[in-house]
Amino acid sequence: MVLVRTAMQGLRAGDVKAARLEAPGVIWWRAQLRRRNQALEQVARPLKAAQLFALAVTVSFAAGFGVSEVRHSSEWLARLASLSVSSVVATISGWNLPLMF
Repeated sequence: MVLVRTAMQGLRAGDVKAARLEAPGVIWWRAQLRRRNQALEQVARPLKAAQLFALAVTVSFAAGFGVSEVRHSSEWLARLASLSVSSVVATISGWNLPLMF
């Protein structure tokens, strides 16, 4: 019994030396830091989802606008190509623009 007790005390002494006990303030600080980080992660999840949704809406709007502009610009270029120089000059001369110089 004495032999077992002595062996157990020796093991316990080795374990106590191996265990590094930190100051309570450090343990509390780490716990507060962990709690704050978890709260920030919970708040950030819906914000990330909202940002992804806004990005998807913006990209789809930009793509639709781009397609619309390409369609309209091709119509405008076709009309411009069909105009003759004399009709353009007649139109501009009918504007009665003031001379700037």
